[in-house]
Amino acid sequence: MTAALLLACCVAAQATAASRDAAAPVPAPTVVRDWRVIGPLDERGRRAFNPSAVVARHLLDRDAAPPATGEKLRGERNVELAWEERAADGDGRVGGSPLAAAYAALEWPRDEVVLADLDGAATLWINGTPQIGDLYGDGHGALPVRLRAGRNDLFVTGLRGAFRLAFEPVAAPLQVAPFDTTRPDLVAGEPTSVLLGIVVVNASDEALPQLDFEIGSATADGPFERRHQTDRAGVAPRSLRKLPLLVEPRPNHPVFAQPGSVSFPIQFSAGGRRAHATITLEVKARSATRRATYWSAVDGSVQEYAIVPPSDGEAEALVLTLHGAGVDALGQANSYAPKEDFWIVAPTNRRRFGFDWQDWGRRDAYDVLEVFCGAYGIDKSRLYLTGHSMGGHGTWHLAANDPATFAAIAPSAGWASFDSYGGRPAGARAALWQAADGASKTMTLLDNLVQLPTYVVHGTGDDNVPVGEAQALVAALTAAGAPPAAHFEPGAGHWWDGPASPGVDCVDWPPLFDHFRAARRPPLAERVRLSGNDPSTQASCEWARVVTLERYGEPFALDGRFDPATRTVTMTTRNVRSLQLQAPDAAPGVRFVVDGTELPEPRLPPWFDEQSEEERQAARDERSTFRDLERRDGAWREIDHETPAALAADGTPLPRAKESGSGYTLGGGPFKRAFDNEFVLVFGTQGDAAEDRELLDRARHDAMTWWYRGNGHALLLSDVRWLQLRATAGEDEWLTHVILYGNRDSNAAWGALVADDAVFDARRGQLRLRDQTFAGDALAGAVVLRSPLIGLVGLCADTGARGTRVGYALTPFISGVGYPDFTLFSAEVFTAGDGGVLAAGWFDADWRVQEE
Repeated sequence: MTAALLLACCVAAQATAASRDAAAPVPAPTVVRDWRVIGPLDERGRRAFNPSAVVARHLLDRDAAPPATGEKLRGERNVELAWEERAADGDGRVGGSPLAAAYAALEWPRDEVVLADLDGAATLWINGTPQIGDLYGDGHGALPVRLRAGRNDLFVTGLRGAFRLAFEPVAAPLQVAPFDTTRPDLVAGEPTSVLLGIVVVNASDEALPQLDFEIGSATADGPFERRHQTDRAGVAPRSLRKLPLLVEPRPNHPVFAQPGSVSFPIQFSAGGRRAHATITLEVKARSATRRATYWSAVDGSVQEYAIVPPSDGEAEALVLTLHGAGVDALGQANSYAPKEDFWIVAPTNRRRFGFDWQDWGRRDAYDVLEVFCGAYGIDKSRLYLTGHSMGGHGTWHLAANDPATFAAIAPSAGWASFDSYGGRPAGARAALWQAADGASKTMTLLDNLVQLPTYVVHGTGDDNVPVGEAQALVAALTAAGAPPAAHFEPGAGHWWDGPASPGVDCVDWPPLFDHFRAARRPPLAERVRLSGNDPSTQASCEWARVVTLERYGEPFALDGRFDPATRTVTMTTRNVRSLQLQAPDAAPGVRFVVDGTELPEPRLPPWFDEQSEEERQAARDERSTFRDLERRDGAWREIDHETPAALAADGTPLPRAKESGSGYTLGGGPFKRAFDNEFVLVFGTQGDAAEDRELLDRARHDAMTWWYRGNGHALLLSDVRWLQLRATAGEDEWLTHVILYGNRDSNAAWGALVADDAVFDARRGQLRLRDQTFAGDALAGAVVLRSPLIGLVGLCADTGARGTRVGYALTPFISGVGYPDFTLFSAEVFTAGDGGVLAAGWFDADWRVQEE
């Protein structure tokens, strides 16, 4: 950790430990300077499996020989390259020509846990065990790893340019990390509850089963209430958690009366170890641009956004602005001058690079919108969307999938999709992977975009996002009958300014805000149109919601009209199996006609026979305003929720439907949707020593990757610990999604969550999909299922220790990468890409394998 980074942080952290934890530290930092490197061998890009000749030769098996100088490899590019020597420069940085990977042998004096600081690359492998690096150079600091006495084999993969690797001693096993704190600013005169995200590091080989902490002022006259909290989940070995914490200010304390700063301590303890930190918050004027935080139901984390208050103090309209790659929320907000008639709110995309405003980045934008509108009484008919660069793409992406939330949009320097900007590599199953990421296909969703008043801004000299991206979308919308307004700034580059606005012109463009002022959503939508490729991304539009599809992985559509004079809803559908309709004006007595069939009035259950006619009529009126429908055998009918389970024609219960959405009561695929609803990563401990080690390594790597890419809080538990917590939980606790690592033999939680006769199963040595079995010791799967015990369960399945390592081929936390409901694959994905896929596809609405 550099002195500059420590000074830049507002958290001062110290830690102490029992003498049994003290180890004689080695001199620090130890910079690795002598490397063997090899140039690019395989194509890279946003696809389900990126081949890697280096992983296949040197990392798939832990006991594989390290590369020798001059040893040659041939990868997907069909070019043979050799490992060559390359030394670091004076700062320890390894640069030069582009690299696929680097290798070094490091001699170490003892077995111990140390801190590794890898800058400029995604992954560090130490004797076969991965730890994440600081790919984007964010200064997130060193992370715990284990070195052994003697030679350690180090590989660096996922390089972004020059990289640097150094090792530091562990000052104490329990640490409150002095980096990456998520915190809000306080408003002078209006102190409210403070939500924080604090990184706690376990730099030891032992799990910390429970954390206790005291938070708030140490004295009765301090500015914050003193609170004690206990976290029963703890922290896994050589890992971290970014804990969500709540601190309550004493509202009448004088420190909150005017702008300034205020501090309070946090003390942690676990297993006899202690650590403490001091947190400093800024107190800002109500008119100042500031940070705020909210709690995310995706993973129980605390996320940040920024606010530009209206110049007059109050407004009912809101502009949601999405930042570009590398920009944080406050930086985006500071690009705007306050407006008298708008709140301007900038979410984070979870990180400054995040998810390109797709996947969980898109969710962050909508969560911020919901939180802010609820807190500030925003008029929902006056919501507007804009963004720059990556945020311009986010503007197109959100609007292309959702024609009903925003009154108008204005992308600046935005690109349409991953296929037009940069491209996605081809492969035998490229269509399947891209169907699983169907929300990315902006040009296929023009039926949604044409419904929104659009203003496009772009510089004609943009050398980052070519102006052709904007021109292509303007042309497509014009051809579709909805020509957008546009301003192309002559000669301007990617980020440009001028005298037009007190803010930065390329985002704070005055005609853009005039465009917003002229648009408002109608109070009653007499027509709804929704086209989509992925109902898990967007399934609702005004008074209609798609619940399940007839065929997943294929486009769907709704087109409905409401005639107020006859009080009739007429709806046509495509590829929709079940849907929900509401009376557009929320009043009873609406006729519903779906695909040419008029629906009968909803029936009342038998027990209403004993009610009065007035009560029966009230029940009929209530039910007539909401229709829950499904199509079976070509005919639409009301779903009967009054029986324990809907019955098939033969009287047997139908499987629970694969509904769109997320959470405990809703949710289907595809696979990435399992990472929602406060998901927990559960690794197996019931295998042999090699299996158990690989499962912990793999799950920990996913947890750390989620933290780094998504500012996330991925709770990491062993199967035994998860079962213990479930057994002692209350009725409404631990109803989260679960990601299981292993198989039925190696993970004790598997049997609790996956039925013996489930459509998919995994055991040591084999994977089974329906009645088809795949045998081998190096097979893996990524599968999402509905669990009868919880909501969704994501299966990072394997056939043994080698199969677990094959799972490193997955990249679920990369935007633009899609996986369908099930993907089974072998180690050949490292050399043959899609050629190593054994089976992949979709489950239907009843969780059966969908036939191709």
